[in-house]
Amino acid sequence: FVERIAIHLSAAGLEETLLHDVKAVLLRHPGRCRVDIVLETVDGRKLTVEVGTMRVEPSRALLDGLEPLVGQSAVELVGAARRAGVPEPRF
Repeated sequence: FVERIAIHLSAAGLEETLLHDVKAVLLRHPGRCRVDIVLETVDGRKLTVEVGTMRVEPSRALLDGLEPLVGQSAVELVGAARRAGVPEPRF
C-alpha cells in the first residue's frame, strides 16, 4: 500500500523548468497519494516539502513519466509496508 511518493532532487542547479515538467506529469495522474519533494542541499541536508493538496495515483505510467526527468533512483514509493519491515513494492 503506497501512502506517498517522494521525489528526490538536488537543490544545486535545480531549474524551474524541471519543476514545471514534474508538475505536469503529476497532474496527469490524479489519485489518493500525497507527493513530497525532497531537496538535498549542497551540504547534504535534506528538506522535505509536501506538494500542497496535489495527490497522485501510483502507477507504472506515473513512474515512466517521472523517471526520465529526475532519474529512476529519485522516485520513491513510501507506504505502510516500510514501517512493518516488508519490502516496498516497485512498479
